[in-house]
Amino acid sequence: FAIRVAEEARLPVHIFHLKIRARDNWGTVGKYLQMIEEARARGLDVTANEYPYTAMNHQWSAFFPLWAREGGPARFAERLKDPAVRERIKTDKDFITWAKEHGWWEGIVMGRAGSDANRKYEGMRVSEIAKLRGDTDPADTCLALMAEDGGRISGMFHAMSEEDVRLVMKQPWVAIASDGSAINLEAPGVPHPRNYSTNVRVLGHYVREQKVLTLEDAVRKMSGLPAQVLGLRDRGLLREGYAADVAVFDPATVGETNSFEKTKSYAAGVRYVLVNGVLVVDG
Repeated sequence: FAIRVAEEARLPVHIFHLKIRARDNWGTVGKYLQMIEEARARGLDVTANEYPYTAMNHQWSAFFPLWAREGGPARFAERLKDPAVRERIKTDKDFITWAKEHGWWEGIVMGRAGSDANRKYEGMRVSEIAKLRGDTDPADTCLALMAEDGGRISGMFHAMSEEDVRLVMKQPWVAIASDGSAINLEAPGVPHPRNYSTNVRVLGHYVREQKVLTLEDAVRKMSGLPAQVLGLRDRGLLREGYAADVAVFDPATVGETNSFEKTKSYAAGVRYVLVNGVLVVDG
């Protein structure tokens, strides 16, 4: 569909965020990469971005059936209070399919609870929470938690394959993106590690350790390529007359200090950052 938009509207198209989720779909990304390559060969301006992780992050409500969410968050929260409705959701084919697509009960993590009572489960997978609560079916655990927290739970979903992430990353028209936010170490809950470490994970893990990309190509995917995609004509390169947006890092030490288990930790090895010529990170 994205390629059709590029073709028929004659517009540049940028795909957020190119990935394959759900274990049953792993290994199929190659056919989509080929479709994009063929479109680009026809002269279409199709590019994409990727975050360098095998887990995504959003509201748990995303894998609930549409009929349950109809009318907005307040109506959704009200429906969840009804045991009969929860039983109907549990057997709904979309709920089962979408929950599996999100990593199933071993892959769905509570990142941020909707109530103080359930904060003790933050950072845990549904399957782990089910054991603690003595539930025989983790689906019951998920539905009970959502009912208790008014449907306001968010978290991480371990649903992608490392091989697919690497293959997408290697494509010259794929930029690096975080799909995250700039948040401090006091942020509530257990945020996705990408909020702190996206770029340095690429530079440390995928460049220095795994050799998936060269250092030069990784830098291009974080600077010149995004500027090109966005049509920014005075950023993204170190060139006279361009905005002085500069990150100074040590290739030997740059990297993440966090993980999915301990997410809130700042990057290592980035010594200085300038934005528009102003020093914003010093040492």
